[in-house]
Amino acid sequence: MCCDDSVYYIDEDGQRQETLPESFRIVPCGSHPIPLVLRDENGPFLRHVSYGPSGEVVVRDTDLDGAPYDPSGTVRANSDQ
Repeated sequence: MCCDDSVYYIDEDGQRQETLPESFRIVPCGSHPIPLVLRDENGPFLRHVSYGPSGEVVVRDTDLDGAPYDPSGTVRANSDQ
């Protein structure tokens, strides 16, 4: 939404479009946010939260290098040592 209350989207070529094509969908802002840094019994890891094709929440955990990770034990904020 713009300052003048108009609504539009920017296509893949960066062009303003007034209507959303039928094959497209709207997802909440922040569908690719910076990952959360969490901690389990082995130390810190990253939790990536995004939205799937139907708007469902998708959670993916990785180690700090980006490899898949399965948390162990209690998951907590990284600041909770």
